[in-house]
Amino acid sequence: MIQMLDLFVKSKIKKVLNYLSNNVELIDKFFLYADEKTNEDVKKFIKEYKINVRSSYPREELYLPCIVVLVESDQEVSYGLGNGIDENYIGNESDSNYLNWSKNIRHPIQESIQMQTNIRCEIWSDNAIITSFLYAITKYCLLTTRKDFEEENIILSSLSGGDLEPIPDYINFFVYRRALTLSCEYTTTYYRFDEFAGELDSQFNLGTTINDISINRKGVDDDGKENCTKSETRGKERTSKE
Repeated sequence: MIQMLDLFVKSKIKKVLNYLSNNVELIDKFFLYADEKTNEDVKKFIKEYKINVRSSYPREELYLPCIVVLVESDQEVSYGLGNGIDENYIGNESDSNYLNWSKNIRHPIQESIQMQTNIRCEIWSDNAIITSFLYAITKYCLLTTRKDFEEENIILSSLSGGDLEPIPDYINFFVYRRALTLSCEYTTTYYRFDEFAGELDSQFNLGTTINDISINRKGVDDDGKENCTKSETRGKERTSKE
């Protein structure tokens, strides 16, 4: 499964924003150093104004204030020999040995890799205090939902952030911007294109091919007689001749 991590982060921010808008009294408990009047103004703002959570930069003033969720970087984690994620892992809930699977069903080959990604959450508004508060709220959104990330095997998360310069060449009015970056790792899985278990010669050792292998389990065949794989039969014949 290829995770779209930016959409996952968006959903968590929206979830907590909705919670805070219905419980504005928590502003006094969760955020420090703002004076009482500022807190009251922020409570009113959080309750009455819609805060957009977007996947792209706003182009018009009507979208402000907003939180912009972007993929800053995404790269595969390289591991040394013997470490990291197993390759050529083939997923099947009933039996991990693909030689025992039915010939009538084609089983795609699943592989896994470890990814490291940075998700940047930019806060845009035309008011410095609102930007500062939304930055703190976004930080709270990501911290309070860390368990949700861990349940999805999104691990080793850490936060960093700071102010960003205004971009007057992009938008025609002054915008206060501050960004919070979430760094984390996760495992992503995928199926190899047009390749199926037990159909490739490269899946067998020493020149053995699929035609040399019996898919039935070693033991008893359909007639109730003891059987062995073709490769085992050929091995016995070779041994008797020697």
